[in-house]
Formats: sequence, C-alpha cells, structure tokens
Amino acid sequence: MALLTSINKVQLLGRMGKDPEQASEKAPAKMDVVTSVRWKDRDSGEWKEKSTWHNKIEFWGKTAEYVMNNLHQGDTVLIEGELATDQWEDKDTGQKRNRYFIKGTQINLVERNTKNQEPNGGDSNVISYESKKRSKSSAQEELVEDSVPF
Repeated sequence: MALLTSINKVQLLGRMGKDPEQASEKAPAKMDVVTSVRWKDRDSGEWKEKSTWHNKIEFWGKTAEYVMNNLHQGDTVLIEGELATDQWEDKDTGQKRNRYFIKGTQINLVERNTKNQEPNGGDSNVISYESKKRSKSSAQEELVEDSVPF
C-alpha cells in the first residue's frame, strides 16, 4: 500500500471580479475571484469583513470554453484546482522569476449575478449538476427527519 506523501488542492468559493479573458482559443481562460470572511468584532460589536483577491486563475481546454461562454463578473463560482508555478529567467536582469497561479480543473456556477440575468426573465440561480445532486440528498435527509414521529 502506497502512502500519501503530498496534496496540492485548492478550493475557492467566491465572486468573479470581472469577466474572464482569453488571448486566443488555444490560450487559457483567465479570471479573478474575490473571497470574503465576515466576523463580529468582540470589542465594538460591529460586523467586519476582509476580502482576498485571487488574481491568477487559469482554465484550459473545454473548461476554458465553458468559462468564456457562460461566466461573467459578479457570478458566484466554486473552483477546484491546484497551485502551480512557472519559472523563467528575466531577459533584462538575468534573475530567476516565479509566477504562482491556480490551475483550475473544475468550475461550477453557484449563483448568477442578477445583473447578468437573461432578458427573458430566466432563473437567476444556476446550479451545477453536482450541486443538484447534493441538494437532492439534503432534501431527502430533511424528509427523513420530518417523518420521525417523536
């Protein structure tokens, strides 16, 4: 039996900061996502929020095509991927340079920004197949709890 020696997994749930970009059909789709944490300050009792921008997320192939055709600024997305790095030598200084980014492997639209809603009044909440599957099991669990007679 082999032992697990490392894990490289990233999960982000957040809102897209702008529309995705792609230099060409063969290039990756690039996007930015902001995640936020809210908490109540113990001393003041006020709600505070801290946002973190994840500016270097890339998708390739069919996933890039999906991103470019279906996702827009303000949409809430769930991203899975891995942390990756590129290394190169700077032409001007000769120094080694690094670029860290998230190489996305899967993306699910959790909620469409209402400003991006279809003109025909389509549903503003779009849920992926996986989310529907989870929702169904949650509904079944609720049904079981509600049907208990005591």
